[in-house]
Amino acid sequence: MSKPKLSADDIDHIVHLLTSWRDKLTWDLLVDKVIAVLGRKYSRQALDAHEEIGRAFKLAKDRAREDRAEKDRRFGYEHHETSDKVLIALQKELAIALETVDSLRAEVVLLKREKNAFLETFATWLYNARNRRMTEKDLNLPLPEVERDRTA
Repeated sequence: MSKPKLSADDIDHIVHLLTSWRDKLTWDLLVDKVIAVLGRKYSRQALDAHEEIGRAFKLAKDRAREDRAEKDRRFGYEHHETSDKVLIALQKELAIALETVDSLRAEVVLLKREKNAFLETFATWLYNARNRRMTEKDLNLPLPEVERDRTA
């Protein structure tokens, strides 16, 4: 039986998991989470073979280290007085809001890196197209029609 392949949607879903990851992160933990979310098991090597997942994993790992240090600094103390219930509730809401902001910032960093990688690719394509004396008209030609009903 062949091993399941990661679809583009699966890769996007895993990258999203990693951009919102806030706890300790290991490949084993990610593999377990992928099993829970996608219902299929992929090895660490299969996940890491996809550049987007590897990059998101590294960023999430770095962010998790930074987040732990930051949370210890910000919220490292406990309230023991019952009169502080409102303050504790607000502190929890603030922590959730900060996690959301951090998640969105991580996603922005990831998207900026992907955009820069695309720009580098497009610059390469532009250089190669100019060397082959291709015009903008040549580059914008529509794709050929695919004959789906035809048998081989």
